Amino acid sequence: MDSLKKSHNDLDDCLKRRLAKVSADAERIIEIIIDDTKKEQKLLLHYDKRRQNRQDELYKKWLQKYVVVLNTWRSKELANLQTELSQYQQQIVKISQERINRLNIEANQLKTQILNEEGNAFSQKATYLTGQLYDVSRDENNYLGSEWKTELNLRVQANVGRIASGQNCTNDFDN
Repeated sequence: MDSLKKSHNDLDDCLKRRLAKVSADAERIIEIIIDDTKKEQKLLLHYDKRRQNRQDELYKKWLQKYVVVLNTWRSKELANLQTELSQYQQQIVKISQERINRLNIEANQLKTQILNEEGNAFSQKATYLTGQLYDVSRDENNYLGSEWKTELNLRVQANVGRIASGQNCTNDFDN
């Protein structure tokens, strides 16, 4: 029973260690994905700022001659730029979500595999220990009950042949 209890404790410890490692690795990868996402968004913001700066320069030059036409053009361009940036941002977020989802699926598969491996190992060990207990209980040297010992000292004397009537055996067997 102590072996079975120890096996349970060993299984719990092993599972905790292995699952903690998988979780730590998954967290590390998630941090990398989040950092990559932040970098991509910063690059997108820099790209947006450069585009807006170029448009502002053009806007100032043309403003003096074509104020009305330029305002219409600028409004359309900003709306298009916003749509384009929104699409890029959605694409970045979608890619990051897919990466995180794949990571979660892989981590869950690995955890399931670990649980199966440890469960099978524990099952085999429990089956072995149960068999050992069964064998010990069936062992012929482990009888339950009481023991009785009877010791008989028996002396048998015999004469071979015929003795005439009135005669006795002359051999003394006590000596």
